[in-house]
Amino acid sequence: MEFFNSIQQIRANWQPYKKWEAEQDDKEFRRQELHKRFPASEEELQKASQYGRTLIDSINVMDQYSINKAEDVEMASEVGLEFVSMVVGAVGLALGGIAYKNSKLNKFIDKLLVNTLPSILADDKFITNMFKFELFWAAASILLSIITMPYFMLKAKSYEKEASRIARYQAREEELKDPENFVVYDAKQINEAKEIAKTLPEPPKKKKKSTINPITNYNESINSIKSLLEGHKNYLKWKEENQRAEKAKTDSFETTETTPEQLENAKRDQDNLTRIIRKIEIYSQNYLANSEMAINIVASEALLGGAISGGIVSGLIMLLQKLKVIPKEAILANSLKRLLAPIGSFVGVMATVSYIIKFKKETAKIGRFKAKQELLNDPNNFITYSDKQQESVKDLKVPSKAKKGFWAKSKDDIKFFLQLKKDYEEYEKYQKTGAKEEQKLQQALKKVEVSNEQMQEAKALQKNAFMAFEKIDEMTQRYVDDTEAATDIVVQQWFYPIVNLIASIFLMKNTQKMIKSSSGNEGLVESLGKMINLQNFWPFFLAGFIQLPAEIESIRIKKEAGRIGTMKAMQDLEDPRHFVQNGT
Repeated sequence: MEFFNSIQQIRANWQPYKKWEAEQDDKEFRRQELHKRFPASEEELQKASQYGRTLIDSINVMDQYSINKAEDVEMASEVGLEFVSMVVGAVGLALGGIAYKNSKLNKFIDKLLVNTLPSILADDKFITNMFKFELFWAAASILLSIITMPYFMLKAKSYEKEASRIARYQAREEELKDPENFVVYDAKQINEAKEIAKTLPEPPKKKKKSTINPITNYNESINSIKSLLEGHKNYLKWKEENQRAEKAKTDSFETTETTPEQLENAKRDQDNLTRIIRKIEIYSQNYLANSEMAINIVASEALLGGAISGGIVSGLIMLLQKLKVIPKEAILANSLKRLLAPIGSFVGVMATVSYIIKFKKETAKIGRFKAKQELLNDPNNFITYSDKQQESVKDLKVPSKAKKGFWAKSKDDIKFFLQLKKDYEEYEKYQKTGAKEEQKLQQALKKVEVSNEQMQEAKALQKNAFMAFEKIDEMTQRYVDDTEAATDIVVQQWFYPIVNLIASIFLMKNTQKMIKSSSGNEGLVESLGKMINLQNFWPFFLAGFIQLPAEIESIRIKKEAGRIGTMKAMQDLEDPRHFVQNGT
């Protein structure tokens, strides 16, 4: 099974990755030295800049397709998982009722309560029995969740991974199918295109998609899923053909002759593509994961808020029964109060998940934008150096740095959140100005005549960009999604429920005390005021504080897993002959 293979590979490469990452840092450090020792000419820098922009723009398109479609599927799967969780809670309610009727289990719980929470056992049998039933229900629901939810979570992640794969295929077949997208233009052609761009009308304003109306967001998700289902058959056909072609090419490495020029071009594309894709993947995943860390905390609070609000209403029903406003044996009231908490949680997820997915998409775009900025600010990033030149700096290494601990990393995370607002404002400004100018220039470049040689090079670059991004993004996304599934199972389905069960026991204890102290002489408003006192909910706030480090660490593990996936893909592409294309 793919999930277990991914987890096994991540565990096996956890320490080797540290060494490999240090090697990549050393390589980048050597590149900076090469820039100084062998300065490029203005003509070389101009060509390198255009080459780099061409690569980055195509990678951005594929990465955006990949993330957007996967997140749209995640929106649907999150709601589906919460619905399954609610069903599990309802089944747990039935199982709890069966357990409650079991005399042996009842005696066991009585003995347990006498030793742990004797204050719960009161003269009022209604209160005592209600508490015991809630305990049976919570235990049954948690046990059932631990057993069943991992299967549904793994299934949901498999759909997200497949969505990402189909999306990459659709990006290649739709926006990037024309090799002209990969033409590297010279200075004369760019100047000609700039003059043409002055005569072109302003690009039409894109209709801003709603991030407020959840119905619109869910409609977008549904439309994306429909598009993915329509493209699934064609993707599977391409996948089979691509695997055969890749195997045939790899098998022919030893028998196919390559010219020095072909090998030089292959090394250039290999070096630039793998470095650029790695940087964009790291930035995109970092922004995505760090924002997810924040919104997961907010989402869990929304989920908790839904559960607490449901719990308050449930407690209110119990209070009304205590005050004899509602009969204690009322079936509807008793069923409603037990289901309000899971229903409240479901409504909480429905209300927030669409905003969360939208926010994640935007932060991923900002991450790619920042990576693009950093890379294009220095055209030297796309200059290729000969083997002899690289040999002259082979012994240089990055000065060693002290390792960062948990709290130092947490400080960096806080800095990220403070910087995110500035990055967002910068990105929005670019969208209103620079992006429009780039769009006009791209339209104008399509009107410029290109040579046959440029078109042949563009076709080769297109194939290499598709091949490298498919390999690297596949491994990165797969390792991220499988690790997310594993951490969600451990943290959300095992750790959180146990912590929340303990918190629920204390919350129920506080609620029972309040109900026991209420009498017919108190007004309803006064009694309710006692119940919703925040002091009664301290166990949940404490549980949230305990869960915070687990949430932070699980996100960091996921980021590390994605980088290991990138490493594995780049290792698979270490032979430059992967990048040799016929005719180049």
